[in-house]
Amino acid sequence: MPIYAAFRSLIELDKDGKARWVGNSYSRVTKAWEAEAKKLLERTHRTAQDKDRNINAVGKERSHWELLHETVSKHAR
Repeated sequence: MPIYAAFRSLIELDKDGKARWVGNSYSRVTKAWEAEAKKLLERTHRTAQDKDRNINAVGKERSHWELLHETVSKHAR
């Protein structure tokens, strides 16, 4: 879930309050994935190793969520 949640910075609300991809384009999402996938997966793998491969602990690690979000959020600009 942290990897999926990292892409929340690429979602915005339009004037009607409906969620849409930033710039109303999914291409920015795919470009962000292509640019950052390896880094997101490596960081998640490292966190899992640090947590003795406890998936529940990885999912609750706030700093991990924040790190992944920061990695992807640069693509929202």
